[in-house]
Amino acid sequence: MSKLYVIGNGFDLHHGLKTSYKDFSEYLNNTNSELFDTLEKYISYPVTDSSLWARFEENLANLNAEEILSENSDYLPNIASENFETRDFHVFPDIMHEQFLQLTSGLLSEFRNFIISVDYPESVYSQKVILDPTSMFLNFNYTNTLERIYNVDPRKIRYIHNSVYYRPDEIILGHGIDPKNFEKEMPFPPDSVAEEDYEEWFRQNDDYDYSYDTGRESLYEYFKVMHKPTQKIIDSNSDFFNRLSEIDEIYIFGHSISDVDILYFVELANAVKPDSTWYFSYYSDSSIPILQDALVRAGVDGNSINSLKLQNIQINNNQLRFDF
Repeated sequence: MSKLYVIGNGFDLHHGLKTSYKDFSEYLNNTNSELFDTLEKYISYPVTDSSLWARFEENLANLNAEEILSENSDYLPNIASENFETRDFHVFPDIMHEQFLQLTSGLLSEFRNFIISVDYPESVYSQKVILDPTSMFLNFNYTNTLERIYNVDPRKIRYIHNSVYYRPDEIILGHGIDPKNFEKEMPFPPDSVAEEDYEEWFRQNDDYDYSYDTGRESLYEYFKVMHKPTQKIIDSNSDFFNRLSEIDEIYIFGHSISDVDILYFVELANAVKPDSTWYFSYYSDSSIPILQDALVRAGVDGNSINSLKLQNIQINNNQLRFDF
């Protein structure tokens, strides 16, 4: 049997690490309350969620950029003012660029610092689960729990979104919506305008405003920078996926298999043996059908899917309820 372990944040949480997005929100509120307030104010979330942080990555696509633009419109230049100066044209774009930096590099920097600050409690070893450290690992986490607690050789681990301990400046965090969906739709002449009259139509309908449009363009770069380009990431890690052809057991520990990451599981289903056996860990019984459905949507045969609780495969559990 050749095993692959897919590691998600629930794995670290099981070991007592405070690595949830809720934990990050508390950290951020203490270290950078301005950024915390900006996120809370301008990023919306589904009414079915308890907060912005329940599905933080997915919700990053919900930035209300238009509200930010509107609330800062007082910084647009007033050409008719007797106090107008040429430099006034740049005030609004500069403020929007500052907002962009805060929401991108600022956010990623705070997240890196948050992961590095995470403590490993003394109880972490009592939460260890049974796994084969010589197997292959696809790790969605940014921590080094596998190496630190399980002595897994780093060469066995593929950090699909990078790690703060190996490539801290290249960690990947973001939403899954194509940035093209946020691009401003350019005006186009109606059918009633003849093609030879297009130039005149565009001249009359040109409402380009240097300050506003430059500021808007700068702010809207957020959606590109904070986008998780899953297919591109898969392609750049093709060497790893190409080595999975002999895998026939897949263990998913602590991963929610959310929509933002579903393409990875589609790739996994295509890469491993077709008759592989799949196992996923779950925290609450209500999540079992959700996780199973996600795997089926990724192309996994429903009859080959099994569920387990990490507590039931802890090494210190005298009554193991799972047969490996």
